[in-house]
Amino acid sequence: MKRFFLLLTATVLFTFSGWSQSKTLKTENLDAREVRPGFWVIQGLTLAPSTMYLIEGSQTALLIDTGMGPEDLSAFVSKLTNKPVIVALTHGHGDHSAGAKYFKEVYLDARDLKIAGNMGDAKILNLKEGQIFDLGGIQIETIAIPGHTPGSVAFLDRKNQCIFTGDAVGSGNVWMQLSHSLSLETYLSTVKKVEAMLPSFKLIWYGHEEQLKEKPAPAQYLADMRKAAERILAGEKGEASPSGGNDKALALRNGTANIVYNPGKLH
Repeated sequence: MKRFFLLLTATVLFTFSGWSQSKTLKTENLDAREVRPGFWVIQGLTLAPSTMYLIEGSQTALLIDTGMGPEDLSAFVSKLTNKPVIVALTHGHGDHSAGAKYFKEVYLDARDLKIAGNMGDAKILNLKEGQIFDLGGIQIETIAIPGHTPGSVAFLDRKNQCIFTGDAVGSGNVWMQLSHSLSLETYLSTVKKVEAMLPSFKLIWYGHEEQLKEKPAPAQYLADMRKAAERILAGEKGEASPSGGNDKALALRNGTANIVYNPGKLH
């Protein structure tokens, strides 16, 4: 199969393979690839790497998460789309929110304001359950999924049958041992809520692509996560996994899912 490479400024690379065309844009800190026309996966390469997503409609584009912001993310995204960009965060942790400083305004669930990273002068707009971002031909629905953080949200794309969950459901190890994480019982309710939305989606795009082999994860990942939480709440004890500032944290794996949790915060 022949491939032709055309190198442009800012290392924009167009790769032709068979009948398909893929595009990538890479700098020292960021690496973007177009999965389908108008949908980009942007991977942070430095600091605490996290994954961002750019969804382009006929009128507007939505950027989900902003990474740690080692370089001007607004300038980077402007090379991927010429449409106005709405920025929305899955949660407030700095490895997903710090790059917001390169934008004028950003949506974030108000419950995560206290734990949000430094977002510079960006105006914070309250993100609410059920909020719809109409991009033109594509509507993205906001789903509250508290647990990992109080204000964690997911973004559902019914048209393309996928959901964007940040760190709340995907990303290999789900951290529930943090001081601001909610109870594991609350988290189980969240996982069941998302699972009940099937078959509205088939694929899960998560917050740290580098942590899972399957990119994106299949819907089965939700069942694995639910069963892991159920086993813990039924009394099964995980293995010691001190992390995230909690030296008493435990971890339990079920299939492809792993929960790191606080044994003193189950209910």
